[in-house]
Amino acid sequence: MLENIKELVQQHPVHHSRLTNVCKRIDRFASKLESFFEVISIFVQTNPEYSGLVWGTIRLIFLVRL
Repeated sequence: MLENIKELVQQHPVHHSRLTNVCKRIDRFASKLESFFEVISIFVQTNPEYSGLVWGTIRLIFLVRL
């Protein structure tokens, strides 16, 4: 029964959508950059007025990836 459910989920149209493909690309890109997140955060702290807002948004997108 579980195998049947897994097959149905994989065949669902959402797995073939553009959004899903974009999320997969973001996931691969974020996985490569994840080791640099801490260093970038330190640089942002030197002048956080605008860069903090931008970096916070980018980091949120990378951390909430599917």
